[in-house]
This record gives sequence, structure tokens and C-alpha cells, in this order.
Amino acid sequence: PNAERLLQRGELVGLFPEGIAGVEKRCTERYRLRPFKTGAARLSIRTNSPVVPVAIVGAEEAYPVVARLYRAGRLVGIPWIPVTPTFPLCGIAGAVPLPTKWIMHFGAPIPPPSHDGRSEDERVAELTDRIRNAIAESLRALLAKRNGIFL
Repeated sequence: PNAERLLQRGELVGLFPEGIAGVEKRCTERYRLRPFKTGAARLSIRTNSPVVPVAIVGAEEAYPVVARLYRAGRLVGIPWIPVTPTFPLCGIAGAVPLPTKWIMHFGAPIPPPSHDGRSEDERVAELTDRIRNAIAESLRALLAKRNGIFL
């Protein structure tokens, strides 16, 4: 409801359609997009707002996750605790992100599908696929151009 109100007022809203799954990937899975949640597409359709797909390269190397501790995370009130090459081995200092170079690409706005007799769920599925494909294409192009991961 808050995002809907913001969009109706002409504000911008940033969403991460992979959800938490996007940040919990192991380093061997980086830049393999997980299934997208449908909230961004639903919001776009309900408010008739375009979606600007954004691809980010570099973020997934800042915290190279080699394992996830789900039980330990739940004990301290978070979804999971990452195990990286430096955390928890180096203590709290190991939680500092690596100095990776980030590149962002803002794609062309994707308008919501028209009201053509299809159900909202069908239009949401179409728009979610279009958003995911646009981000995947941008990621491939950015990864092909980059020279290295560190500053």
C-alpha cells in the first residue's frame, strides 16, 4: 500500500524482485537470477506505472557467500548468517564488504501490459517475465564488458 501511494503521487519506488534470494546466493551462483517475485509487476499494473529494470554488477562479489547458516541466523533474529572467506573467521572485521567495482545499467522503461481481456495474474506473469529478461540481458552485457571485480 505504501509503494502504491508513492507511485500515485508521482514518486519513484525501488524494488528488488528476487527478494532475499538475490542476496543469499553462494559465490558460485552469482549473477544467475533467481525466480522473481510478482510485486513489482502487480504494482506497475495497478498504478499504470512503467518499470525501469536495473542491472547491478559488482554487488554479488562484495560479500562472497560460501555457505549460509540458517539456524544460527534464526537464533539471532535474521534469516541467515553468511559464511564468507573472511567472516566469521576474522570476526566483525570480516563483515566489511570487499571493495568491488559496481556498474549499474538502467534499462528502457517497460510499460504495464494493456487491459486486453486477460486476467491480472496473466498480465503480471507477462510483465514479470519481461522485467526478468531485460535484467538478465543487461547483466550479460555488463559482465561481458567488465575487466575485473576490484576497484
